[in-house]
Amino acid sequence: MYYDIYILESKGTCVYHQQFSELKDRRVGPDLISGFFSAMCLFSKELINKKPEIMEIEDVRLVFSESNDYIFVAIIDENESIAQVQDILNKISLKFFQNYGRYLEKWDRDVEVFRGFEKQVELIIIKVDIDRIMLIEKLENLLELKDDKIDGILILTSRGDAMLSSITNEKYKQYIVKLIENNWRSGIHSKQMIIRMNDQYVLIEELSDFLMGAILMQNHIEINRSREVCKVLFKNLREQVKIKIEGAPEI
Repeated sequence: MYYDIYILESKGTCVYHQQFSELKDRRVGPDLISGFFSAMCLFSKELINKKPEIMEIEDVRLVFSESNDYIFVAIIDENESIAQVQDILNKISLKFFQNYGRYLEKWDRDVEVFRGFEKQVELIIIKVDIDRIMLIEKLENLLELKDDKIDGILILTSRGDAMLSSITNEKYKQYIVKLIENNWRSGIHSKQMIIRMNDQYVLIEELSDFLMGAILMQNHIEINRSREVCKVLFKNLREQVKIKIEGAPEI
């Protein structure tokens, strides 16, 4: 879920704000929030010489992108893919400078000049969502690959965006998603992983250049048997993915 998207000058002036959903217990307005974002970016640069990218506060995430002395911020819930949101912010940034670059050099602080940008932001988000839905539809019957020794399959991107899942344990699913997302953010690329969660094994393998598969084994299946079962399942998944994603957008 998207709550808000902000565009602000690096000095803190709010140029553009669009609210999508109501954030629980919201107590401050866009101008004050923009000042906070600007101060946080400045503090991050002064303290560690890095631009902030992501900030997590309980179940809310702040995603940042900076370009040409402007800061683009998305406030989202914890279930949104950070990689996808960063892509959206980059697209919004490009469209913003395409539309208003000539005005920004001599901008007189009249935000009315940006009126109408809301629809273009919405179109960017919708386009990314449509690409995602198209890919999910192509992959949909992958979850039909079953074995009585597994508790579910999760198909996700190599950046941690969950596409399809038959894993009913939401905590396990979110753990796997966060693991892949954190690996991507840290620049770690693992083609194969084995994780033990309580009394169950999860085997994760690369299915394509941008898709991963995770298989949750039943709790009584020991590791060697898990490897044997998953070897066959992953082979089938890779073959199906190769057929299904031809021509599909990479997300």
